[in-house]
Amino acid sequence: MDTFVTDSELPRKKLHRERHKRWGTPSPWAAEWFANTVSFCKTQEGKKQFEEWLLTTHGPGIFDQKLLEVYAPPQRRYGSYTGNAKMWNSAATQITYFTPSSGEIKVELGVSDEFLKQAHTFVAGERLCEPERTLPPPVRRRYESSSDWLLRRTDALLMGAKVPSIQWDELRRIAFSEFDHIRDQMEAWRTQPNFFFDGLRERARSTIITPGDAAPGEEWSQACMDAMRSRLHLAQTQYAAWSQAARLFEDFDQMGATTASAALNVIKRDSYMLGRLVGLLCAISELERWQTGKLPQVLTSSEYLRPFFHRTRDQNGVSKIYTNDAHARRANMRTNSIELFLANWRQVGGQVLAGPALLAELRKLTLSPDEAAKVTSEALETIGDLAPASEFGDAFRNSTFATELAKLVEEANRTGVSKTWESLCLAIPPQKFNGRLDSISIRYTSFAEYERSYRRQSLTWLGVIWQLDCRDAFKILLETDQWGVQHYDWMWYTLDNILWEEAKRLERTPGSVARLYGLIAPDDKNRPLATKSFMDEVLRFVDEVTASEKRREQDEMLRASFVQHIPTATHQDSVAKGPERSPEEPKVKVRKRRKGKQGLTQPEDTLVGTEPSEPKGGPSAETKNPAETTVPDVLPMEWKLGRKTVDILHRLLDPKEKSGQMRWAEFEN
Repeated sequence: MDTFVTDSELPRKKLHRERHKRWGTPSPWAAEWFANTVSFCKTQEGKKQFEEWLLTTHGPGIFDQKLLEVYAPPQRRYGSYTGNAKMWNSAATQITYFTPSSGEIKVELGVSDEFLKQAHTFVAGERLCEPERTLPPPVRRRYESSSDWLLRRTDALLMGAKVPSIQWDELRRIAFSEFDHIRDQMEAWRTQPNFFFDGLRERARSTIITPGDAAPGEEWSQACMDAMRSRLHLAQTQYAAWSQAARLFEDFDQMGATTASAALNVIKRDSYMLGRLVGLLCAISELERWQTGKLPQVLTSSEYLRPFFHRTRDQNGVSKIYTNDAHARRANMRTNSIELFLANWRQVGGQVLAGPALLAELRKLTLSPDEAAKVTSEALETIGDLAPASEFGDAFRNSTFATELAKLVEEANRTGVSKTWESLCLAIPPQKFNGRLDSISIRYTSFAEYERSYRRQSLTWLGVIWQLDCRDAFKILLETDQWGVQHYDWMWYTLDNILWEEAKRLERTPGSVARLYGLIAPDDKNRPLATKSFMDEVLRFVDEVTASEKRREQDEMLRASFVQHIPTATHQDSVAKGPERSPEEPKVKVRKRRKGKQGLTQPEDTLVGTEPSEPKGGPSAETKNPAETTVPDVLPMEWKLGRKTVDILHRLLDPKEKSGQMRWAEFEN
């Protein structure tokens, strides 16, 4: 932990408690971290590292402009604030640091808001200047979702909790679960037209088209085409990331590395596995970028939130979303509302949020049903898709495993071993990349060059996808009723054929690009088809109808056979009765018990089923038990029921009959 001279004679804990109150930081620990950050970045060594990070992160194109913003003089702002703007401005303008001047120590007051934001992002990524963490680390709960876990984890770390250890089993579960999910989705797109077009329409409603791309009256068609390209590219980016993750965990399992410590031992001695892990993290980082870039579009597309923002694209196709200050309700946005959060996030110079911190803020807001109702279901699904990728990537950026990983990569860079990883990280050789290169925020400085190259590879493949045009097919499939599954299969066959040929043109080794993005060969006999899926559903329906008819016939036969075996008494037959009592058998008088006499003991001659104390003489005065004479020696082979009883049973058992209420008297013959 870096230590710095404080700017007050107050005890350290009390000093940072006071700063926490004045600046509005999440905790005194965070206030101390801000102070350490500025002090470190103002030292000679810290300034050098900070500026190198700015150049690597933002690129040489805007580096000079970013330096002007960072080193601008502090400016105290007054009036109303939104979001965390007050915290950044209060901390930046009130913070003090020490610089050597003419052999003396000079106290300086304040830095620009941009300096504090950029410096904090720098030290957070490198895990520098952190005060000592004393609180216990958070523990993930059983069955806790990625969004809920990232929210609790982020809050705990900002309070000064220790960083939790990497959860290898959970990361493995995420890898296989997300890989299965994207494979199923890509197959369902080709086999279920309704599923595909429902999602396409929803994405088209949130898509921002580039001005001039659509002719008058063709805006919806252009939005559908752009949505198709965006969805296809994002799905293939997901496939590239999660397929690598699943294969890597399978190989770790085969090596017996089923824990984080065992996996760390493997990559320490095996540079091939270390290079594959680096390639995987580049793919996950790229996936996070595209999903995070999609998030503002879908969040601001609902009918409620759209008026708060201007949504457009520049001539390079980059989306631009910023607040509409002229909107009537702009000045009256409630605290802790999603529109206030988005307005603060999208305003020029707004708060810097990405990854777990962004998801944590969104999760807090969407826990309220009223706030969640303001966004579309597509926006909530996008947040849900971003959460696993963010959790996976953050585990390899902010953990003890991440620290050891960075040391291993830096050692590989020093010895030159990392130069052999290009084929592990890139499916397209750099010489085939297109000329476009934008500035990106680097997440892993130890292998920033590979992360930047993977970004260029992704943009190169995006250029291939953006050349696809199937608007004519959409007009047939969406705007008329003259379509069938065979037209849908032909559309996908055409798209797959174009992508397959372009992949062969760009690939480093045979099949490398196709394997990376999960492409389907046009001549594959097992390729998913809507026709086959449709026929399978028809055959399944026919089988269900046949089985239902067969069960119905069996039920009818059983009912018929059951009714036929019920013997019915005729006029000549007598209805079955109980055995007759002998005329000489004595009658027993049964006396009913009166109310209020329950406690009295009845005499023996009043009990039910008892005999007289002195039986009369005669033939029945033998020692036999009279009950034995009522039981026949042989039971009859069948019992015949009366017609009335048979009718009653039919009414009870036949489902076609409506028996209604039946009285007990109807059962008596």
